[in-house]
Amino acid sequence: MNKTVNIFTPVYHRFGKTKISIESIIDSIDKSVNDVNLNIGVNGVENEEMGNWLNELSTHERIRVFNAEKNVGKAHIVNHMHERVSSVDYFISIDSDMVAHENDKYNWIDELVNLMEWPPAQNFGVFSTWQDESNAHILDAQNKRTTFGEHEIWYGAFGGVAGGCVIMKDSDFLKIGRYTVFDVYNGDDALLMRKTAELLRKLVGITATIKLKHQANLPEEGEYQQWKFMKSQGQLPLGANTKGFYD
Repeated sequence: MNKTVNIFTPVYHRFGKTKISIESIIDSIDKSVNDVNLNIGVNGVENEEMGNWLNELSTHERIRVFNAEKNVGKAHIVNHMHERVSSVDYFISIDSDMVAHENDKYNWIDELVNLMEWPPAQNFGVFSTWQDESNAHILDAQNKRTTFGEHEIWYGAFGGVAGGCVIMKDSDFLKIGRYTVFDVYNGDDALLMRKTAELLRKLVGITATIKLKHQANLPEEGEYQQWKFMKSQGQLPLGANTKGFYD
């Protein structure tokens, strides 16, 4: 039986990368056998061309566009969108610099749903896709391995950011209190994984086979990337006053 899925993507800057990413997600939705909607959080976008393009997407029957007056960060905008849409079977979060590869064997959305429906996956709370190509993050400290059909699954209690895209039951996302909003970076998917492991007592996994492309960093993103690295290394203190940038 087909499943219902909500995908959430916050957008703010890097129009070229965002356009490539969103168009690849829409293509995957159009080809999906499941009932999938894309929710785009327009996070105070200042680029007029980008803003106009994003609002035009709202004419697509499976796309909902949410506009914020200012940039409130990934955690805030995803929680805001999630509070305003109907409950579904599965929650997917995907960043606006991730691109779906063309794959003759499967649709990445449908394959993630199939993975969640796999009976042993009832012990899993979150799965992340593999980041391919530029600046890829690999889930840390996942020392166990298993297989699902052709897929290699790495798993454990918790690991570092696998990054870019995660799937979990929509009801579980609600149970853990959605994203934590105390800090835009540390309230990201790494903390979501930790909360799933600690609050729900479920495993965290990554599929090494379902791959999404992580677009290369642009030269004009240097200051943003430096901030992001410093946040991830704990070199900047937590707190609202440290939010110089946002994903």
